[in-house]
Amino acid sequence: MTYPGYVGPPAHQLVQEFINGWRVLHERFTSSLKLPSLEEELDLQFLELKTQLVQRSRVIDLVTEKAWGLHNKIKGLVNSLQSLDHFRQESIIFHDNMGNQWHDISIQASKMAAIFLQRAQEEAQE
Repeated sequence: MTYPGYVGPPAHQLVQEFINGWRVLHERFTSSLKLPSLEEELDLQFLELKTQLVQRSRVIDLVTEKAWGLHNKIKGLVNSLQSLDHFRQESIIFHDNMGNQWHDISIQASKMAAIFLQRAQEEAQE
């Protein structure tokens, strides 16, 4: 289940760290709609967070030998969120669609964290 020779945090821990960042992404893009104006610094932080999430997802995908299975969905959603400024200019339909995709990935990521934890516990018992 884990890439041979991998030395690092277990997959379930990597996924939990990803989920924490994923929640922050959602908070940032939803709260940006409530702001009267957008500071450039917020947009830059958002862009950095997007990059980190895609990188984390890629690491999880490699460590789990593609058992993660969410990398392309994550990359697709993140690429659709070009910037907070761009997101704010889109339609309510786009906002709802991004929220729905985010939620779907969140559920799947949580399920994968549980699966990876169970596998790690089973491997520890062997």
